[in-house]
Amino acid sequence: MVLQSKNREGWSENKLKGNMAECIVEQMFSEAGYRVFRFGYEHSIQYLKELVKERKLKDNKITERIRSTPDFIAVDAEGTTFLVEVKFRTDWIKWEDDSSILERLYDNWEDVVLIMVSNKEPYFRISTIREYLHKRRLYSLDEFRIVSINKSISEKYESLVKKYFRGDK
Repeated sequence: MVLQSKNREGWSENKLKGNMAECIVEQMFSEAGYRVFRFGYEHSIQYLKELVKERKLKDNKITERIRSTPDFIAVDAEGTTFLVEVKFRTDWIKWEDDSSILERLYDNWEDVVLIMVSNKEPYFRISTIREYLHKRRLYSLDEFRIVSINKSISEKYESLVKKYFRGDK
């Protein structure tokens, strides 16, 4: 029973960190001039989340697509839309552990922009899901050309990552 409690505590802490990373990215995109809409099934189709969790929906392609819905839709000033998935890990090496999760995301939403947040430098890395899975290519926010987030904005949010994930003042 103690082990189950510790596992639940670890899961809760990771869930909170993931939610904080999503919030930081959402605010960073907003400040960069994007309109951001929560899209993940945890937010926009929450009533289905309970059915998925309780296994009351039969597993099929649609159920799988629901489970892998990206976190946001971002819209730039010209009206171009982007699907955005945010992932947080304390260690960049552990990104390799996410291959099955990311492959499922790619299978269902192949045009996703993937933003990886870490409590270690570099704090933000970005790519398309396709380029990451096929070439393992990650970019800094200022060198990625699909979305535009300038250095002063990214530095502001890097300081929040340091503050909330590393405990820096």
